[in-house]
Amino acid sequence: MAVPSEPYSSAEASPVELLSADASSGNTSPTEASSGKSPSIKKKILQEAIQTYKAQPEYLWASHPEYAVLRHKENQKWFAVFMNVSRARLGLTGGGNAEILNVKCDPDMIPSLLSAKGILPAYHMNKRHWISILLDGSTGTGQVLQLLSISYERTAGKPAENRRRVSF
Repeated sequence: MAVPSEPYSSAEASPVELLSADASSGNTSPTEASSGKSPSIKKKILQEAIQTYKAQPEYLWASHPEYAVLRHKENQKWFAVFMNVSRARLGLTGGGNAEILNVKCDPDMIPSLLSAKGILPAYHMNKRHWISILLDGSTGTGQVLQLLSISYERTAGKPAENRRRVSF
């Protein structure tokens, strides 16, 4: 699946149009796919990140071995975080946990995105710049990949300079 190389532009489509475009493009979510035979949305996203961005998932927390971070090789900035969080902490009804993906977005997009099903204020990140996407099929894989592309572009920057430490 191709991922847009250009970041979101307000002249192209609104964030809500971005999320609803998946239905007309033929992309299906895991709940629409055959029962249990296709890879999970998380696996699809990880496969795409490895192929497109050459980003390998990093599992940084021993206490949460299922949490993964995707980061730029050039500047080491995170552009995606996979987590499995209590539904109650996300303000959702029902028990158990929800698998989420945190991505960085344009702050002007976030209010519109939050009106879409499956998009929440960021968990454990700056809510002005990040959102959480439920990986339960309520947001199609193509939509998630578009938001991942935006996050990748927004976190790309100048590589961190190697600064010489001066000791006194």
